[in-house]
Amino acid sequence: MPRRLPTKIDERVLVLIKEAVDGIGIDALDSALAGEMSRRSLQRRLSGWVAAGVLVAQGRTRSTRYLIPDSKHAGKKEPEAIPSRHR
Repeated sequence: MPRRLPTKIDERVLVLIKEAVDGIGIDALDSALAGEMSRRSLQRRLSGWVAAGVLVAQGRTRSTRYLIPDSKHAGKKEPEAIPSRHR
């Protein structure tokens, strides 16, 4: 049977990310949570939040850092490039 996660774990993870001014990596999050959730569960949670726009991921693979999006850019997407008709 799957292990139940603490009810406030999402809030705790988001607070840890918010407190990290330059973002925080999964290794640091995993250490800070001290076994409260598996690393894979944490990865799934972070991935879902990035997809939903709750978090921003910077970097790739092991160097990925997670941050709360800048409030002035939250929810805004970059405009798509418009092809030029001038030759």
